[in-house]
Amino acid sequence: MVIHLLWGGVKRSVTGYETGPKPQTPRIDMKAVVAELVGTFLLTFVGCGAATIHGAGATVTRLIIAFSFGMSVVAIAYSIGHHSGGHLNCAVTFSLVMGGAVSWNQGLANLGSQCIGSIMACVMLSIIHPCELDLTTTLATNMPAPGFEDYQVVLAEAIGTFLLCFVVWETAVTPVSSCGNNSCLVIGCSVFLAINVLIHVDGCSINPNRSLGPALVSKLRGCDNFTEGGIDALWMMWVGPLLGGLLAAMARMFFSPQAKLLSDQVKVSWGSRRSDTGFGEDSFTKVDMKAAMAEFVGTMLLVFIGCGAASLNGADTPEKKLVIALCFGIGVMVLAYATGHHSGGQLNCAVTFSLCLGGAVSWQQGALNFVAQSFGAVMGAVLLAIMIPCDKDLTTTLASNMAAPGFSNGHVLLAEACGTFMLCFTVWETAVSPISSCGKNACIAIGASVCISVCLLLPVDGCSINPTRSLGPAVVSAFRGCDNYTSGAMEALWMMFVGPLIGAAAAAIVRYPLDPFQRIFRCGHSETATTAS
Repeated sequence: MVIHLLWGGVKRSVTGYETGPKPQTPRIDMKAVVAELVGTFLLTFVGCGAATIHGAGATVTRLIIAFSFGMSVVAIAYSIGHHSGGHLNCAVTFSLVMGGAVSWNQGLANLGSQCIGSIMACVMLSIIHPCELDLTTTLATNMPAPGFEDYQVVLAEAIGTFLLCFVVWETAVTPVSSCGNNSCLVIGCSVFLAINVLIHVDGCSINPNRSLGPALVSKLRGCDNFTEGGIDALWMMWVGPLLGGLLAAMARMFFSPQAKLLSDQVKVSWGSRRSDTGFGEDSFTKVDMKAAMAEFVGTMLLVFIGCGAASLNGADTPEKKLVIALCFGIGVMVLAYATGHHSGGQLNCAVTFSLCLGGAVSWQQGALNFVAQSFGAVMGAVLLAIMIPCDKDLTTTLASNMAAPGFSNGHVLLAEACGTFMLCFTVWETAVSPISSCGKNACIAIGASVCISVCLLLPVDGCSINPTRSLGPAVVSAFRGCDNYTSGAMEALWMMFVGPLIGAAAAAIVRYPLDPFQRIFRCGHSETATTAS
């Protein structure tokens, strides 16, 4: 078999993925291969370098590491995306190959360059950082943290990589993405989210190449303070991410614009026509099962990331509270971008309730979305219960919501109503309103409103503003049977429904006078004055 080697000249989309008919003969774009080598080199150098020099023993240093990896992905993917798609990660490449977006020839060539780039970066780090200044002692090699079993590491890596690859598919690859040119920003933020959770489990890989370089180079470096285990754990850093990448490629079969699982002749459909922000143009004549599936996946990942960060960090210091707020806020932004073109990216039954009351979503679709969100929240909490041992859950309840000491039920209800009102009001005025001034940045505004609410309400009740987010952890932690379980979440669950639903209803009511098509006051005098002038 003859394989043609090219240097560029491949027709690509804005985000770097090949467009047009498939070539008749196999080919490899060497410019893309070199771009992946340079990009992976820079990502490993910056991310592992930050971990090596700062260590991961404090909340702030862990936040620095997550920020370094996440923002490096943003910068480098934007820099090389038009050459190769900016994979920087063989798990992403594998997912794209399995889903048919990248050829096997190109995928294998990218894999080789990514591995070489990672090793070169670690060689450079070993030259720059003396052994005694490497606070990880292994150039930030990944291995299970004390108290975590191998299966928990594999599960964590699979879910974290699924999040990353799912976001890549739904923001950079799909032609109906609702995020426009923000895809690299959203992808980098998904890396930031995964690290904030998985860094407690194994240092967070979600990238086999990123794990390969540090493990090999630190082993051969010969430092006296070297910690064994990186090479032995390397299989987990490949199996978990590749499994997550495969699951994301399989999910693509359901979320592809061409997917038609149900006939258009029935009242239940798979996909419908939607606006840029994901609200259906024909949703009042059909119930969209694809939207429900998107809500299930999105809510599951939101609970896994947000409640996972809270469970593994705790919330006893301002720094930890900030991490939790960032994970929920950025999590909503990322997942709303990833699912918005399928369902509107509601991820919250209070938001769905507000949209149904205001007439933006049908009651049938709203009820189906609520069921999907509830199952998604429970599934996310189940995954956390499997991944996090009881003694590692610093909240003791998988981050369930309940009134903090000193706050009455009335305080909690009012706080939840106000926080949810701000969220739903932002959704109405940025994503639903046809005269919104933020365009494709609506998800950023919505995520910011969540981040602000969490910062404010976290000391009150842990911040719900999302009944389904509260439902999953409360139910699963109650049935989990941990010796350190703190009761009260199930008894407080009614407040996490009533408060947010009141806020959601208020937002739908306020929407009425702000609707651009409503005319509460006549404009006759101003029109007459204008005519006279």
